[in-house]
Amino acid sequence: MIEFKYKEPMIFISGEGRSGTTLMRAILGSHPNVTMAGNDYDIVKLYNDMKTKNYPLSDKNSLKHRMMTYGDLKLWNLDWNKFWDIFFYYCKTPEDVIYTIFNNLYDKGNRSRLGMKRPSFIRYIPELEKLFPNSKYIFMIRDPRSVIASKKFLYGEKQFNDLRKIDQLAIRWKKHLIKYRNYYGRYPGQIKKIKYEELITNPSEVIKEICEFVEIDYNPRMLNYDKYWGKDGYIVEAPKSSFPKEINKKVDIYKSVLEKWREKLTDREIKIIERITSPYIKEEGYIAEQIK
Repeated sequence: MIEFKYKEPMIFISGEGRSGTTLMRAILGSHPNVTMAGNDYDIVKLYNDMKTKNYPLSDKNSLKHRMMTYGDLKLWNLDWNKFWDIFFYYCKTPEDVIYTIFNNLYDKGNRSRLGMKRPSFIRYIPELEKLFPNSKYIFMIRDPRSVIASKKFLYGEKQFNDLRKIDQLAIRWKKHLIKYRNYYGRYPGQIKKIKYEELITNPSEVIKEICEFVEIDYNPRMLNYDKYWGKDGYIVEAPKSSFPKEINKKVDIYKSVLEKWREKLTDREIKIIERITSPYIKEEGYIAEQIK
C-alpha cells in the first residue's frame, strides 16, 4: 500500500465555472508555501473509473492510455519517469494511483501546502474526504446573472439561442449552492464560501480570511499574483484569464465588470435566471429585479 506523504490538509477550490475559481487558484498559487496543481483534471472520475470494469488496474497499459488522453493530466509537470515506474510496479489499488500522482506533485513542489481546483469538486466532497480526510474546501460563488452572462460571452451567442441553455445553467448554479449548504453542515470548519464580488471589491481582507481558513500566513504578494505565479517554487502552469493581474491596484476597473450582465442578457433571460435561482439569489445578497 502506498501512503500519501502529505500530512497537511489539502486545499480544493470549487464553484460554478466563471465564478472566480481560476482567480482563486492563481492567488493561492502565488503563496510561497502553496503548490496548486495546474489544470482542472477530474481526479474523482479517474478514481471512480479505476474502480469499474472499464479501466481496471489489472490492465495498466489501457489505464495509462486513459490517463494520458482524457483530460489534462498529461500537462501536469510531474516527474513522469518516476511516476510510471511506481505506477507499473507498486500501485495495487485506485488509492495507490491517486496518492502516487499527488506524492509526485508534492515532491516537485517542495512546498508545505498542496491543492487544486475544479468547479465540480463541490459535488464530490464525500469522495474527496475518503481520499484526503480533513481537507479544506473553498466554494466560490458569483451572481448567477454574471456567471451566465460571462458564459454567453465566452461561448458565443449562438449557443444561447435556445433558452433551455439558460435554464440548465441557472439550475446548475442552484444545485451547486444547495450542495455547498448541505456539506457546510456536514463538514464543519472545512468549507468556506467566498463571494467573487467581495474578493474583487475588498481583496486584502478577503484574502486574509482565506489564509486564516486554510491555515497559512497571509503574504502581500498574493495581491499581485501574476508577478509570482511560477517565479519561484513549483507551479504547474500559468493561469490564462482576464482577471486583474494586480488585484489590489485595479479594483475600480473590475468593479464595472460586476454589472456587465445587464448589457449581455435580455430581460427575458434575466427573468428566467431569477425565477429558477429564487429564493437563493436573494438569500445570497443579490437583488432580483425581474421577479418579486
